[in-house]
Amino acid sequence: GHRWEPQRLIEGADVAVLVTRTSLSSVARARPGLAELARRRPAGTPVRLLVVGPPTPYSPREVARALNADVFPELPDDAAGARALLVGEAPSGRLGRSGLLRAARQTAAALADATATSRAEEVGVR
Repeated sequence: GHRWEPQRLIEGADVAVLVTRTSLSSVARARPGLAELARRRPAGTPVRLLVVGPPTPYSPREVARALNADVFPELPDDAAGARALLVGEAPSGRLGRSGLLRAARQTAAALADATATSRAEEVGVR
């Protein structure tokens, strides 16, 4: 580990998320990253994937299957939407309709669901 790694956050988070792209080299590098995250987490706590970019050459589902991991809704590679967020544009108009913001909302909802599920399992509620 590196000195700057947030080990307390890794251990204490309800869900850990590894971000990757769909290229073969990204997927290959994600495999040991997922294994390391899982090793550093309490037993049974979730580690999920977030795939960024176009679904080529592999779809997020194919990436998840190859890595044997659950995946959140993918985030598109939307440079214009990212730039608008970076400069603090209000989420209305063009930004509000951007694929990036729509996907980010879906991903946030999926993360909230995964967090609620993780907390419920932690206290024994199903």
